[in-house]
Amino acid sequence: MVREVKLIKDIQAQQRGWTIKVVVIEKAMPRVSKSSPNKYQRLILADEEGNKIQATIYGGDIHIFRDTLIIGKNYYISNAWVKEIGAQYYIVQNNLQWTINGRTIVEEVTGDSEVIVPAVYSFVPLSRLHTYIDSLSHVDVIGIAIEIKPKKEIITNDGLEIAQEMTLMNDKYNANAEKAMDIICGRIGLETKSLSTLPSAEDIVTIKMIDNQLNTRRSFWINGHIKVTNLIQPFWYLSCEKCTKATGYEFEQRFNCLYCRDDQVKAMPRCRVIVDLIDESSSLNATLFGNQAEKFLGCTAYELMNKSDGDSVKDIEKIATLSSSHKLLIQVKASKHEYRDITRWKYTILSVCDTISKEINTLIQIDTSNDAEIEQMSNEDKVLADLVSKPTVRNNATKKLKLMISKSAGEANPIALNVESSHLEFGEGGRK
Repeated sequence: MVREVKLIKDIQAQQRGWTIKVVVIEKAMPRVSKSSPNKYQRLILADEEGNKIQATIYGGDIHIFRDTLIIGKNYYISNAWVKEIGAQYYIVQNNLQWTINGRTIVEEVTGDSEVIVPAVYSFVPLSRLHTYIDSLSHVDVIGIAIEIKPKKEIITNDGLEIAQEMTLMNDKYNANAEKAMDIICGRIGLETKSLSTLPSAEDIVTIKMIDNQLNTRRSFWINGHIKVTNLIQPFWYLSCEKCTKATGYEFEQRFNCLYCRDDQVKAMPRCRVIVDLIDESSSLNATLFGNQAEKFLGCTAYELMNKSDGDSVKDIEKIATLSSSHKLLIQVKASKHEYRDITRWKYTILSVCDTISKEINTLIQIDTSNDAEIEQMSNEDKVLADLVSKPTVRNNATKKLKLMISKSAGEANPIALNVESSHLEFGEGGRK
């Protein structure tokens, strides 16, 4: 009997009685839903015409298909549940999603012509990757891997995952080829300190605008002030010196970290401060971590620990700076927390850019063609205007990118990487 095979575009929501031959393009790691304790696993499938559909496996069915639906292999799939999804959940250009469960018929294709979908990439510059933080989009990046660290197991909010850290260099490689080769060959060490990705004009929003954009993005740049108004807070916590996760061990006590799986790490103080972000439109509470917090406060976590008095720091006004003297470019990340049908948004500061600091000024060549207009601008407004209007300034500021990529076994491509943006981690608070 000849099998009647349809195409992905022929299947409508809630339609039954169909079979499609597909190739598995992507199979993500299982994750825990943000709105429930249930796990899910997302796939991207394509047919022989290149039509794509996203599919999801839930709960106990994930184990059933653990050794099936392998990336790159072809399958006949029949009678998955088809439903419409909102645009905010798209990871491919298709308003439908398949749910694959124990009743779905999945058969590997044998002795038949394979579905071959040509790779089509839409590369995102490294300097623009920050705009995809926590979106559901998949992005393509291209670069030269100048450092690749061994794979390791880490515990995330989604459970145990395999992570591999690498450093990519973009087209600046041509200007730094000799140094890059020295790094690759191990002749010199890699400098991990690099400038933060600077925002473009469209990235900067007012605080009042954030609420209306939370359905489509989670990362925002604002131009405003930082102020500490709550003085009754610890300002620091003891953490794993490697992964910065909080721990109950004592200062400098060695232990085996359950999160990063490193042995004999020390418990060390790390700065954490709840602040108010203020601009002309409104204000919001956010949390500042680590080095960024120490730079803002003007003191170290060790100093704060030694001045601790219960749940606060004694004479905090005398040892720390509690408000910024001028506007700063501040990148914040929103995270959604749901409990008993109540939704709350929490904000973490990922990076702080001093718009009038010497470090930023060295990157900027102020255009003096409009001297009359510039004379009427403050120093910080001059720098900010120049910063957001000259893409070359922003691109030159970001020459290296460090990625933490979680991936299934067998997924590798040394030239082009498809990065799931929700795995990107930026700034001091990203791993907390």
